[in-house]
Amino acid sequence: MNAWEQVNWAGQLADLKEQHYRALLLVSALTELLMEKGICTPEEIALRASRLEQHDLTQSGLAAHAKAASAVIDSDNSV
Repeated sequence: MNAWEQVNWAGQLADLKEQHYRALLLVSALTELLMEKGICTPEEIALRASRLEQHDLTQSGLAAHAKAASAVIDSDNSV
């Protein structure tokens, strides 16, 4: 890999990190709002995340978004 390809790859990685951060921030904000408004409890959100993870594992073998949701829930519950 030449220097230009490395710079391009690093730029793409930085873009992905930014997108990931923004998506996680949005999920966190929505989770907090749902709980503050009494629409969902932390337990209901955790249960849904678990169900999504199981669905992903059985349907496609991917559990990334459910794990991200679980991480958000775990961080919200520690507050």
